[in-house]
Amino acid sequence: MHFWDIWDIMEEFFCNAAGWVLGVFLSIAHYFAPVADTIHVLLVFFVSDILFGFLASKKLRGESFNPRKVWEKTIPKMLVSFFIIISAHMLDSISPIGFLTIRESVGWILSGLVLHSVWKNAFIVTKWTVLRHIGEFLSDRLKDRFKVDVDKFKEDENEHGDSDTD
Repeated sequence: MHFWDIWDIMEEFFCNAAGWVLGVFLSIAHYFAPVADTIHVLLVFFVSDILFGFLASKKLRGESFNPRKVWEKTIPKMLVSFFIIISAHMLDSISPIGFLTIRESVGWILSGLVLHSVWKNAFIVTKWTVLRHIGEFLSDRLKDRFKVDVDKFKEDENEHGDSDTD
C-alpha cells in the first residue's frame, strides 16, 4: 500500500465527513419528529404565558417587562418541559403501552399547567369571567383525569419564593 493510497482514503473520508454529520443529524431529527407538534404547541403556550404574565404584572403592580424574570423562571420551565416530553417519547419507543402514549399524557398535563397560568393571567388583564371559568375547568380536569392539583403546585412555588405572575 502506497502513501498515496492512504492519502486518497483519508481525503475521501474527510470530504464525506459533512455528509456523515448531516446524516447523523437528520437521523436524530427523524427519531424525534413525532414530538415536534407537542413541543411547538408548548412553545406557543409558554410565549402566551410570558405575554399575559407581563400584562398582568403591569396591571397589578405597574411593573415593566423584565427579561431576567423570563430567563430565570419561564425558560428553565420550558426547557425542562421539552426534556420531559423528549424523555417520554424515548420511553414510548422502548415500551409502547397502547393507544395513548406516555408522551401524549405528559404533553396534556404540561399543556394544562401552562394554560392554567395563561388563563389566570388573561383573566387578570381582561376581567373576562369566561376565562376564570375556563381556568377552573382546566384545573378541575387536571385534578379529575391526572390527579394533578394546580393550586397545590402554585402554593409550593409561592412557598419557595417563585410567585408566577410573570
